[in-house]
Amino acid sequence: MSFEPLLGHGSNLVGLYFFVPHRDPLVGHLRLAVGWATCWSCPVLRPVPVPKRSILAARQHAGMPSTARTRLDIVLADVDAHIAHARSFAAGRRGAPAAVAGVKRPGRPFTRAATVLLAGAMEGYVEAVALETAGAMSFSPQQLSDFKRQVDMSHGVTVRHLHQITAVIGLPFVADEIGWNGLSQGGVRQLLVDLSSRRNKIAHGAAPDEARVSDVERWRKLCVRFADELDKKCAAAVQVKTGALPW
Repeated sequence: MSFEPLLGHGSNLVGLYFFVPHRDPLVGHLRLAVGWATCWSCPVLRPVPVPKRSILAARQHAGMPSTARTRLDIVLADVDAHIAHARSFAAGRRGAPAAVAGVKRPGRPFTRAATVLLAGAMEGYVEAVALETAGAMSFSPQQLSDFKRQVDMSHGVTVRHLHQITAVIGLPFVADEIGWNGLSQGGVRQLLVDLSSRRNKIAHGAAPDEARVSDVERWRKLCVRFADELDKKCAAAVQVKTGALPW
């Protein structure tokens, strides 16, 4: 309920007399009862319901992300922790050991772990936001079940996986539709190709040289921006279908 109509119609006087507590509890209760009765009997003062669309618009204005995007930040905190550990072993840093357990560049294991975590985080985000979007589009339970099965049959932080999933929610070839100032044409495609390739090399036993902390830091920044833009695309797709923004 909203009491906005009270504003600008002498509501301050009504509030001062009826709704300010009185030192005598009995008088205070009587005033409160009269005040409510006055509001409901007067068309000018009567509270009016707030349309659901207004609530959704206020939520949009607050800039709330999807649930999938919020959860992505939690996983990215783990990625950041690994990057910080890798940086602590940087060459020339005071107190950094030259080797740990026979590993001559001890920061590399943390960098490799951060790369695999980042790739997994983005794969999980893409799948989760697509399913969340489908739910907001009011897919039937059977359609949601079929879609989830389709999502489970494809894997990897790849362009193919992204497009197979987002095509179902009305966003075919979405990697080609996302961009921002400073990102070259085809930048999202290249991000996914590079991250997926490095992740696969590490997961299949590639040499430690395949882990560079500067690469992970750059990909992490690009992934955050890509996720923000994909969140907006998914929300817009829901609005086209339902007339309201989901987040």
